[in-house]
Amino acid sequence: MQQDETRHILPQFLSPSPQRNYGSAAEEVKMDCPPSPPSTFEPMDPVRRKALVRARIRNLTGTAAIGGFLFGYDTGVISGAMLLLKRAFDLSSNEQQVVVCSTVVAAFASSLVGGQINRAFGRRTSALFAATVFTLGSIILASAWSYATLVAGRGVIGIGIGVASLTT
Repeated sequence: MQQDETRHILPQFLSPSPQRNYGSAAEEVKMDCPPSPPSTFEPMDPVRRKALVRARIRNLTGTAAIGGFLFGYDTGVISGAMLLLKRAFDLSSNEQQVVVCSTVVAAFASSLVGGQINRAFGRRTSALFAATVFTLGSIILASAWSYATLVAGRGVIGIGIGVASLTT
């Protein structure tokens, strides 16, 4: 398009008919744009591109591995703590199983909706939500006074694990 040409802002079917005079300066705009410079895009060296892709894959794999490690660590910690919890809360064998599996079940259930949470609110907000849920679960567990609050706290932590597992 040449510099002295004008164009209509409104499409033809919305533009005012010639017999009407709206007196608006917005009907036509003069296009005074300098020509764009030639493209300076150069394709990336294939060796460098391959190195960057490998580095990114290593970072993503490491992040996923750390998330899996923390989930396993939580499962391992509860197995060591069950001896003390059994005495403190006078837990039966079935109650011990519920305490241990409540985190896994809650993580599974929340991972089913974790993708939708990520899509709706973004990864940053989802990560902050998961961290808040972890904190809330830790507070519940630290102040647990009964079997029910112990299971509730473990369930809340499981929700945080499920959302965080799809955020990273």
